[in-house]
Amino acid sequence: MWVSGWAAPLAGVEARQAAQDFVDIDPLGDLLDVGRGQVIFRMEPAEVRLETGGRMRDIDPDEYAAAEPDPLQAVEWDLLTDLADHHVPEMADFIRRQLADSGHISPSGPPPRVVRLDRYGFVVALGAPGREYRARLAFPRAVADRADLARLLHPVLCRRCSERTAAA
Repeated sequence: MWVSGWAAPLAGVEARQAAQDFVDIDPLGDLLDVGRGQVIFRMEPAEVRLETGGRMRDIDPDEYAAAEPDPLQAVEWDLLTDLADHHVPEMADFIRRQLADSGHISPSGPPPRVVRLDRYGFVVALGAPGREYRARLAFPRAVADRADLARLLHPVLCRRCSERTAAA
């Protein structure tokens, strides 16, 4: 993502309101000092570009400004860490099943792993070190929050649970 435009410092009531709006999304301690050593800026985007798959796309600045933040952004690191620490075999099996007919999965080399996630799906790393590449796996629908993601992933992370449910 590449955003260019103009940044203007805010002061007084406007700065306090912007700090409050920001704290609702990401409560940083520095926001307590806005107006007393910390300055908050408002960015007016003039140009927005998104690079995906080696291609650059222009995004309308008004659409960018109106977009809702991804509901998983604040917890993405925690979710990725949990998947890496506790669910590597389950996620690797899931990724292999999803990409089985694509020609992207090799039986040798490290297991595929999730490296990014958002409301729309996973970005997974595939291939051997030095020859690694990434692929996108979309969810069947956008997820609304962490709990919604947990419900969506439950059959993947607990296959025995879903097999028992299907057998009942």
